[in-house]
Amino acid sequence: MSVNMPNSTQGTTNTANTQNSANSADVLGKDDFLKLLVAELQNQDPTQSIDPTQYVAEMAQFSSLEQMQNIDTDVQKTNTLMQSMLTSTWLTEGSSLIGKSVVGTDPTTGKPVSGNVTGVNYDGTNVTVQPLGIPIQNITSVTSAASTSTTV
Repeated sequence: MSVNMPNSTQGTTNTANTQNSANSADVLGKDDFLKLLVAELQNQDPTQSIDPTQYVAEMAQFSSLEQMQNIDTDVQKTNTLMQSMLTSTWLTEGSSLIGKSVVGTDPTTGKPVSGNVTGVNYDGTNVTVQPLGIPIQNITSVTSAASTSTTV
C-alpha cells in the first residue's frame, strides 16, 4: 500500500511504503491512515490543490483497509472456534476408547505402540491416550480390550 503525503514547502509528494511484516509496529493501521489523511489536508498548499479524486481514492483505500482488518478478526475468531471444536471432538473420541485396545504410531520414534486405553489427556496442544501417550490422530487400529499389557 502506498500513502502519498504532499510536502507543502516543496510542492512535491513523498511516498511511504508499508510492507506486510510479522512486527505490527511496521504496519500502518486505520488510525495511522486517518492521521496521514488529516495531515495531508492540513498541509496542502492552497495554490496547488490536489485532485479531489485522489481524496476519494484514499478514502476508498481506508474503507478497504478497515474491511480487511474486520475480515482478519473474523477469521481469527473462526480459527479459534474450529480448534476448540476439533479438541472437543478428539476428547470425545478419546473417551470412547477407554477400555479398548489400540495400535498407533509414537510420533517421536515412529515405532508402533499398542495397549489398553485407561484415560485421555489434553496438554493444551494434543489429546493423547494413556498410558501410551500418543496423540489420538496417531491411532491406526482399535479393538475390544485384550487381556494383554501395554507395550511401549
